Amino acid sequence: DMVALCQLWIARAYGEMGWIYEAEDVLNKVAVDNLKRKHKPYFSTVSADVMLKERRFKEAIPFVKIAKGEERRRQYLPRFEFVLGQLYQLDGQREPAKAAYKRVTRMQPAPDMMLNASIHYAELMGDTLKTVKKLKRMARQDKYKDVTEQIYGAIGNIYLANKDTSSALGWYEEAIASATQSGNDKAVVLVKAGDLYFSMREYAAASPCYKEASQIGRAHV
Repeated sequence: DMVALCQLWIARAYGEMGWIYEAEDVLNKVAVDNLKRKHKPYFSTVSADVMLKERRFKEAIPFVKIAKGEERRRQYLPRFEFVLGQLYQLDGQREPAKAAYKRVTRMQPAPDMMLNASIHYAELMGDTLKTVKKLKRMARQDKYKDVTEQIYGAIGNIYLANKDTSSALGWYEEAIASATQSGNDKAVVLVKAGDLYFSMREYAAASPCYKEASQIGRAHV
């Protein structure tokens, strides 16, 4: 058990260093049957982590599910559920993704995770008018006043998914104007607005968006 557990920690360390091939090589040598029952879920956790670093999202889903099912520390459960929701969403599995995000909100996690789970759930609802109404209501709440760019950006994403580029661009501009700080969330919206302007051949409007986004990116390197 000690040898197998140490191998898992080595694989995790290699993964954090970006040595993915080495991490996989160590994982393949782990004698899972030698692990004590309480340590076996950790094999799934480390395996999922390495797969996510390789962007093998669909393959990571069953490992995240196993790790989540065996997790007994309440503070970690929302994170596993949130990651599972993201993986389902990336794989196009809307209903399982919605269910995962809903479970996250019921667990009352940290405010930032609660917000992001709520936004993702709203984006997957499908009913544009109802979803936008819900997000607007969230934006008016004091607890979300510092992250309105995320909410308005999500509204823009919904309109963009419905091919309403004019409304999407309007909400992206609202998100940019409401941003209280120049962080990655604002940069993401700037790039999306820039892409829309560029596709419309409004290059003079696209350029400032890209310029500000690049400045934010350099500031956070």
